[in-house]
Amino acid sequence: MEHALDDTLIYAYKIALRLNVDQHFIVLLKKELISRNLLDQIEEANSY
Repeated sequence: MEHALDDTLIYAYKIALRLNVDQHFIVLLKKELISRNLLDQIEEANSY
């Protein structure tokens, strides 16, 4: 996942949550988002 674009990661995370995919995959995506400081952006966007 190191080479994935930030936008692609965010999109994949949102889709994974909607489709209720395997929790291990969601955790991996979330860890990568946290390491790139992107999870806060998603949570801020969802709060509006």
